[in-house]
Order: sequence, then structure tokens, then C-alpha cells
Amino acid sequence: MLCVAQEKVDALPSNIREKIRLIESDMCNINFGEQFGLIIMTFNSFSYLLTLAEQKNVLEKVLLHLQKGGRLVFDILNPEQGRYTDRHSGTASFLKLSGREWKNPNTGNRVVEWFSRSYNLVDQVMHEIQIWEEVAIDNTSLTRYYRDRQQRYSFRYEVEHLLANIGFNLEAVYGDFSFGPVTPTSTQFVFVARKES
Repeated sequence: MLCVAQEKVDALPSNIREKIRLIESDMCNINFGEQFGLIIMTFNSFSYLLTLAEQKNVLEKVLLHLQKGGRLVFDILNPEQGRYTDRHSGTASFLKLSGREWKNPNTGNRVVEWFSRSYNLVDQVMHEIQIWEEVAIDNTSLTRYYRDRQQRYSFRYEVEHLLANIGFNLEAVYGDFSFGPVTPTSTQFVFVARKES
């Protein structure tokens, strides 16, 4: 992902390019020695922090890296919609088709997605295995790609309380990246929190 981002940065005019730095780092160990006006964590990155201690640690480090009045923006999936809604079903851990299919743009072959999820309801952690299977026109399996991951699902007011506990002022919670309101069908929450001035 950083290689693709670097290619895009390299294509920018030099006066913009010189202001951009791409850094690969574990968010649990960040220490840049400087402060920023805006820090963004996208793609549900916060959900990969599997314990409350990890979440608090990262938020404390982010707070240290923000200038006074600086903002943190991040998203999480709404556990009442989408991916986590099967957590109370008895079939959550079985391998099943997701219903998503697409064509591989390089080969033209059909790709189908399979998944299996299991949940630790006490720690609010989902373990998910995703399989993307490329299928030939005669329905024979050509290739399989696996992704095995764990994510902690958090509820809106749990995150709001955590942000306040760390010292952030919550400015807004949106139901999407277009600044839409949170509704009963919002699949994600986008939090905007500010460091005290």
C-alpha cells in the first residue's frame, strides 16, 4: 500500500511532494517527536487494537502528537450493522459464501468470497477468516487467497467515553465520510475529536 501511495506522491508537484512523508509504523509504538494539526486513522484501523489497554495506549500517543486544538479523525464499523451482526447466531463460525462476486481484472475469471467468523463476546473480539477463490469458467477452483484477522468491535458510546477519558473533546460523530448523520442503518461511525486548546 505504501508503494502505491509513494507512486502517487511522486507524481505530485514538488512544492506539494516535499510536504508529504510516508511512514510505516505500528501505531502502538509511534514516537515522531513532533506534533500535527490533524491525525487520521482510516479503514477501521482502531478495531485492530484488541484490548482496552492497547486502545488507551494509542489514543494517549495520538494526544501527545496533536498540537493544541488539533483533531483526530477515525472510523469504526457499527457493531449493530454489517460485519458483526451475526455474533449472536449459532452459525457464525461456519464457512459460508458472502454473496460477493467480481471478475479478476487481470484474468477475467470469477472471484467468489467465503468467510467464517467466530466471536469472543466477553472481550468483543471477532476472529474472521476470508477466502477469495478464483474460479474458471468450468467452475474449477484455480487459486485461493486467505486473510486471517481479529478485530475488536466497539460501540459508539463506549468510544465516546474512552475519548473523553483520555482527554479529547468530541466534536462530532458521523454515519459516513460524507458527514451524514448517524442513523439506525449506519454501517460505520466516523469520530472527530479535538485536543484541548
